Amino acid sequence: MFKSGFFNLSKTTMGDSIDVEDSLELEYDMWDGQFDFVGPQETPVRPRITSDGSLIEDLFTGSPLTPHLSTGLNGGKKTAAHLWCDNLSDQVQLLQQQVTTLADTQSSTDERYARAKAENAVGRLRGVAETLRANAEISARSAKEAQEAAGELAAQLNAAREARCW
Repeated sequence: MFKSGFFNLSKTTMGDSIDVEDSLELEYDMWDGQFDFVGPQETPVRPRITSDGSLIEDLFTGSPLTPHLSTGLNGGKKTAAHLWCDNLSDQVQLLQQQVTTLADTQSSTDERYARAKAENAVGRLRGVAETLRANAEISARSAKEAQEAAGELAAQLNAAREARCW
């Protein structure tokens, strides 16, 4: 438990003297590093103000706030409001975990998509390279055939020249 040293002054409200340090107690959560309001140390002097059908009645029990009992956190009794807040905290934590999981799933999906896209690009490049090699072979064959045809024509031309010369 942590009592703040900032509230040492007494306050006077309608003639009642209330020591702020004694009426407020903060609980320091070592894991979260946050303060939670626990409530007064003694039973309240003034009765609680409630209205019929209000949300406050749904959250708090009809009994007055009791000093620390052994049934709750750090010896403090948990009221319905504490349980409601704990439930909200659990829901927030669950939502945070779901968002984290969703982000992880999204990043793994993005990674798989990028990997598939890269593999497809590599496959297309291999296909283009094979087509290029095939075209190069066809061109080389055509060039060789053209050279052979040119050689045959040159031989025929030389033979025709020699035949005229005789």
